[in-house]
Amino acid sequence: MLQIISQPMLGVFDQHEYFAIHVFFATCFFNSTSFYLVITSTIYNRNRDHFSKKDQVGINMMVRARKIQLILVVLYGISEFTYFNVKMVALRFINPILQWCNVFFILYYLTLMSFSHNYYDDIAQHIS
Repeated sequence: MLQIISQPMLGVFDQHEYFAIHVFFATCFFNSTSFYLVITSTIYNRNRDHFSKKDQVGINMMVRARKIQLILVVLYGISEFTYFNVKMVALRFINPILQWCNVFFILYYLTLMSFSHNYYDDIAQHIS
């Protein structure tokens, strides 16, 4: 639910005019999305015995991707903290890069979930 509210608010509040509000919603979006991805991959991993070998390969990829996502979120949090406390010019470039890395990794992760399992949103049936 937090994702649904925070993601459009990122577009409503420009980072140049409403920087603090933009950062708040960006943090809410990335943390809630990462929480969803971690919970989903944990559930899949706990129930991996009920899946075929092909699906277990996708679950292994999701578990590895979960670790990368957690690292990205931690790096993003550190960059936000240092951006507010240390006004260095270099951090003005690192922060947006980490945001976009998170966005593209979330898209990768959701795509991986969609195409790894035949039952997830029925996408695999439409492309085969």
